[in-house]
Amino acid sequence: MSVEGKWQLTTDSPMGKQRLQLDLQSAGDQVTGTVTNLDNGLTTEVLDGAVSGADLRWKMKMSKFNVTLTFTTVVDENTMTGTVKAGMFGSFPVSGVRE
Repeated sequence: MSVEGKWQLTTDSPMGKQRLQLDLQSAGDQVTGTVTNLDNGLTTEVLDGAVSGADLRWKMKMSKFNVTLTFTTVVDENTMTGTVKAGMFGSFPVSGVRE
């Protein structure tokens, strides 16, 4: 299953809902791209991105808080659901759609 393209994601964090734009490219089981927080305009690289079947995982570093976010999601055609783990802050739901 292809995970490539632009995704509009929402995560429910302790700071409220965060809107993210995820722009993904893949080569085999490796995934690269960028993540932009649409609420503050900060963009960062997708790190350690991997896809296996419908399972998609990646990380991103939040420089403002010095925290690495770990996303674990499932892609079903043009929808994505899962969780994001924010270190000691816990895990939160994430969901979105492909543009």
